[in-house]
Amino acid sequence: MAGYNYEEGMSNNAVDAYLRGGMPLSKITTADYREAGVGIAKTFAQWLAREGYWRACEWHHTGGTYFNNVDFFDPERLATEIANKSIDVDKLYPVYLASKRPDVAPDKRVKGRYTLFNRSGRRARIVGHKHFVGTLKGNWIFIEGGGKKKANGNYITWSEI
Repeated sequence: MAGYNYEEGMSNNAVDAYLRGGMPLSKITTADYREAGVGIAKTFAQWLAREGYWRACEWHHTGGTYFNNVDFFDPERLATEIANKSIDVDKLYPVYLASKRPDVAPDKRVKGRYTLFNRSGRRARIVGHKHFVGTLKGNWIFIEGGGKKKANGNYITWSEI
């Protein structure tokens, strides 16, 4: 069934796949997993797909004029693979949990300076620089005395103390 369904924004074959129960990973809901008999959490199922344990059953063109390739997954197929032990969720669940825990870096003390601007109409003019001391948490610098700045911003320089 070749062709493109412009009303749906996808190929005719993709529309047919939806009717048969297949869909992109982002469109599968918790209710779809329950209906298919998948007894695991939605986030765990998505992780299985991202890591390649649950493979796409087909792919289709979507996206209007760009014709993107999108992988389609079938929750019933996942339920079958779990039941047949093709996917051993008992062994993979601890790996999934370990991947969820981010390696938290300790906060770092930093010092630096950022540029001050004065906006007048549509134009912004540089009026000076302000020196600061703060704490780096992730990609944000929390400045002593209040405020925060993006660590990778265009008009900020900093270094560790």
